[in-house]
Amino acid sequence: WGCMSAAGVELEFIDGIMDKKYYMEILKRNVKKSVQKLKLPESFTFQHDNDPKHTAYDVRTWLAHHIKHTLPHPPQSPDLNPIEHFNWISALKRERYQQKLS
Repeated sequence: WGCMSAAGVELEFIDGIMDKKYYMEILKRNVKKSVQKLKLPESFTFQHDNDPKHTAYDVRTWLAHHIKHTLPHPPQSPDLNPIEHFNWISALKRERYQQKLS
């Protein structure tokens, strides 16, 4: 999970398989903290794709109560998510999960 702005980036690496419950936990743990740390304006825009866990009823309800602006995402367009295009995220993941050989 990631949040980015001109002020920086907040990331949470996901271990295992994420379902809607796990996604909700991530949102609850990170959205408010990231908004405060990155000093985002109240009018910040939240974006995610149309993955079923992102569009689950519980998630949509939580977002409606906690996020003022959510960017609509066209179906079948995962490549429109800007955070997916950062090569450094892959590098961070490799560095974090790389096993040392003896």
